[in-house]
Amino acid sequence: MGARFGANINTSNRMSNNSKLVFGIVGLLIVVVIIILVAIILVLKGSEGGSSLGGWAAGGKPQVVEPEFTGKTKIFVTKQRIEENMLIDPDSMLRLELRDIAEVKSNMFQESQRPTLINKYYAKMMINADTPLLEDYITTEMPVSRMQIPAGYRAITITVDARKGVEGWARPNSRVDILLTYKDESGKTKVATIVRFVRILSVAGQLGDGGGQRMQIGKDTNITLLVEERDAKKIELARSYGEISLSLVGNDPVGAPTEPESPVTPEELFGGQKASTEELSPPDGRMTVKDPRTGEIVLYELRKGKWSRVAD
Repeated sequence: MGARFGANINTSNRMSNNSKLVFGIVGLLIVVVIIILVAIILVLKGSEGGSSLGGWAAGGKPQVVEPEFTGKTKIFVTKQRIEENMLIDPDSMLRLELRDIAEVKSNMFQESQRPTLINKYYAKMMINADTPLLEDYITTEMPVSRMQIPAGYRAITITVDARKGVEGWARPNSRVDILLTYKDESGKTKVATIVRFVRILSVAGQLGDGGGQRMQIGKDTNITLLVEERDAKKIELARSYGEISLSLVGNDPVGAPTEPESPVTPEELFGGQKASTEELSPPDGRMTVKDPRTGEIVLYELRKGKWSRVAD
């Protein structure tokens, strides 16, 4: 019996060892499967995010990922005001702006169309700065002349010096207001703007702007302006009333005044104080008289039929 009892004990031990071995193998297989699954998940995440380390490169430094713009495109926008008949130069006149595709119209020029813009198109009209370039604004037809006068417009020439010509900064294709300094019926000196936002065609016969540099203006320099027909008449009539000068303005058109413009008067110039043009214009006559009391020579001036002593 003892032998049989001992045999049973050995058999039980062998079965127990076999069970442990089976469980160990199964556990090891489970661990291996888990490791493989984790590795697959990390690989998938890495392919989506650009890095299997959650956006961090080796060495603990953040990895820079370039953003992808979906649903957007770049269109051409004007850098500056482009005058009518000017040749479109994409490098100097245009810039690219990123816009949503939903906002981009079919007649807007996009980045891919840049080669078609080089030395091909001319402005059909004045195009303000910061404006998307549209097919409606340009043409492939070369202007007959850079001095081509649109219908309803006239070219008129005035003569200025360095001061009246804004020291030479009033260049071809820049915009100016026309100022008139004159005297009214009572003899008061006034200044009025008679024409606004006028385009300069040429300065001393030069059509180019000199590369953006200041123009050389002498004592009597002719400047040709492009204006509407009625404004040409106003400028010509103004010559007989007083002195014409230019005032340089910016790129955007100047809107019509909300109220009728009144000329600037000496009263406004001197803060509401009474300032007659007698103090600003030459007297009608002068004479010197010896003061009988002091013997001094006193200067008198004649203004509007009245003699008055000139203060020392």
